[in-house]
Amino acid sequence: MNQILFWLGMATAAFFLALSAELARRVPRLPRMRDVRPLGDGELPSASIVVAARNEARGIEAGLRSLLRLDYPRLEIIAVDDRSDDGTGEIMDRIAGEDPRLTIVHLATLPPGWLGKNHALHLGAGQANGELILFTDADVVLAPDTLRLAASYLVRERIDHVAAGLHVDMPGWLLQTFGVFFGMMFSLFSQPWKVRDPRSPRHIGIGAFNLIRADTYRRIGGHAPIALRPDDDIKLGKLLKKNGGTQDFLNAADRVRVEWYHSVGEAVRGLRKNGFAGIDYRVSV
Repeated sequence: MNQILFWLGMATAAFFLALSAELARRVPRLPRMRDVRPLGDGELPSASIVVAARNEARGIEAGLRSLLRLDYPRLEIIAVDDRSDDGTGEIMDRIAGEDPRLTIVHLATLPPGWLGKNHALHLGAGQANGELILFTDADVVLAPDTLRLAASYLVRERIDHVAAGLHVDMPGWLLQTFGVFFGMMFSLFSQPWKVRDPRSPRHIGIGAFNLIRADTYRRIGGHAPIALRPDDDIKLGKLLKKNGGTQDFLNAADRVRVEWYHSVGEAVRGLRKNGFAGIDYRVSV
């Protein structure tokens, strides 16, 4: 038994060393948002930001205020309060009273055949007027030039969808270790260095930052085809690529931040809800 455990441990160590070497080779070569040359105001498409929030009183104010600080012309923000009961809606209304670019939509019911977040994003996008739509999470904080740089990259590269990698704040060494491990597994599964290749089945989507052309989003049916997917962000990217859309990944860890989980219990519950769906309910990559 001890010998079996020894060789099992050696095999596991070898696997992670090989994985780390592959990621160390690939990840530094990914395009970085900070290297993008920004376009001028007149060259940028109009943009709408759509945020879905359910019981996000802890982080919604910081997230919305970071969106309002974005250095971007012709911008509107549509924040959807998805049946919150913790004061989220009141915070959103207060902030909206300070800036006309922010529109709040309050939902009281969920129609059958939808998950709440997917329905909220779909409904918010239906009210968007921008040529680009940025889907982001309620607790994400963006640097002021984030949207300008991402949109500049999308326009200059003539692609339909840009997903951005982010920095995750997780308190304590145990959660930080979990975050590093999750990031490695996500990179192994999604292989972001391949998503630009139209011949590759690899695809990507990140809930914190999915920027997509509005006409492309509507052409693929919006969130309706993935109405019951808990991993809506990844599957939006898959849906787009499956229908001939083009996409790419930008490393934006210095500009996109989120406090992901606050405890090990939250992390376990989050993975239980989304993890298996994120790999298409299979264990092979």
